[in-house]
Amino acid sequence: MTTNDTSAPAIEHHIGPSGRLAVKVASWDVDVTGVDGETATVRSADGGSLPNAIEIERDGDSITIRQPNRIFGFGGGSNVHLKITVPLETAATIQTASGDVRVAGLRGRQEIRTASGDIVLDGVADETSAETVSGDIAIRVDGTVVLTVKTVAGDVMIDGGRVERIGLQTTSGDIRLTSQLGAGPHTIGTVSGDAIVASNSGIRVTAQTVAGDLRTSLPHTSDGRPGRRSLVVGDGATEVAFRSVSGDLRVVDATTGGLSLPTPPTPPTAPTPPVPATTAAAPSNDERLDVLRAVERGEIDIVEASERLARLDGTTDD
Repeated sequence: MTTNDTSAPAIEHHIGPSGRLAVKVASWDVDVTGVDGETATVRSADGGSLPNAIEIERDGDSITIRQPNRIFGFGGGSNVHLKITVPLETAATIQTASGDVRVAGLRGRQEIRTASGDIVLDGVADETSAETVSGDIAIRVDGTVVLTVKTVAGDVMIDGGRVERIGLQTTSGDIRLTSQLGAGPHTIGTVSGDAIVASNSGIRVTAQTVAGDLRTSLPHTSDGRPGRRSLVVGDGATEVAFRSVSGDLRVVDATTGGLSLPTPPTPPTAPTPPVPATTAAAPSNDERLDVLRAVERGEIDIVEASERLARLDGTTDD
């Protein structure tokens, strides 16, 4: 059943203890909170009426919220802030263009994508992927999880719990990872962004880098040759593969403290990517803006935008 009736202060739907939530909006901010019960509730964060330009589909154990005809466009209700509560074990898929996303206390699987919006996930407890082009990503883990995180110009902060396997990819954003690391494999890739990884036991970092460096103030051993280096702290039981052009990776003591999740995180100013170690010139800001505007117009999706920007910056996932 689909409804566009926004006269009620809230719209509810029974999805059971582990249903599904899908949100596809453009410029609206989205807050999702996991709560006890079996009902999903959608309301405006300011307590007023829901926006007229909203479509809510209720079907069995799922609820889908859309901003019609503006899924990848900007404008049209840019001040809208949705507040959604769902059962704790709900699986959530959220996609925005310029809107920020904050999810708290949700125990189910999460898949979050934005173009320029920031992402804050508090209490992640299941397999989760988070992807943005120019926004920041902050994640606090509760339990043992598998994470996939990708940004172009945004910074990444991950804290708490245990990450059994992680894949991190940025172009110019910086990374701070202070969660306990499990068996892996763990991979971190940057072009010019730097990474900080905390260790409370042993870690072995193997790096492929053009001009980047591996550093730590902890007792360690290191070796390598141009383009390939390794750094071993403690028994080296946890392995991390690091790949960069000019970014550095630093291993720090895990007891130095965790992170404070931003509310919302401060949007970053994207640094200009370095000139790769070839004769190719660095991409202009106009070229990067053209890609972001193509996302806004709905001509390409987030995945394609990330790939195009990575090619402009001289790196791919290959």
